[in-house]
Amino acid sequence: MRRGGNAVAQLSAFGPISPVKAVKKVTLEGRSPVVRMHYRITNLGPASIDFLWGTHPAVAITEHTILRIPAKRGIVAQCNQPSWGEAGERYDWPILETAAGRVEMNKVQSIESNLCFGHYAVDLEDGWYAVEDAASGEGFLLKFPLEQCPSLWLWLNYGGWRGLHHVIIEPWTSIPVNLAHAYEQKTSRSLQPGEEFAVEISATVYQRPETWKDALERLR
Repeated sequence: MRRGGNAVAQLSAFGPISPVKAVKKVTLEGRSPVVRMHYRITNLGPASIDFLWGTHPAVAITEHTILRIPAKRGIVAQCNQPSWGEAGERYDWPILETAAGRVEMNKVQSIESNLCFGHYAVDLEDGWYAVEDAASGEGFLLKFPLEQCPSLWLWLNYGGWRGLHHVIIEPWTSIPVNLAHAYEQKTSRSLQPGEEFAVEISATVYQRPETWKDALERLR
């Protein structure tokens, strides 16, 4: 449907097991390169429900791609090659010292490296990140509410998983991103009967001479 100059689509579904209703509204803002996604989850049942929430934007990359993430710390969760960091290891973002050498985690690896990393970016200074091609000047920027999503899950795939080459940077309500583990560590969230969780994510693209700063201002 159209509302004013915007194109709006609303999707909804009920949980197949948990008594929840999930609604996602996607809005394309007129002729501007902006998309806004509003998510809402409601507990329809008689008991509280423990949950995590995250979103899953996948971005194609080149050998010139850099990750602009305003994080102070990184946490190693996994890698397909053990010498590239130990699970649980914390480091000052973006520099990771490993047995295999020094890694600049904000710069992508080639697909020939046969690596895939699962890391967390934490102690975020602001709720946004950008994936930018330093050669072409093309970029993608995503903005999220830091108070609701204080951490990022980084799935950085450089040929090490199914031979693919992409990054997926996901805002999450808490870590780890496994509900059973998060519940054990008392980091999961809870929805009381009738309670609703809502969050809005917005995204845009930009092209030199625009910078990530210009793109972020467009989403403010």
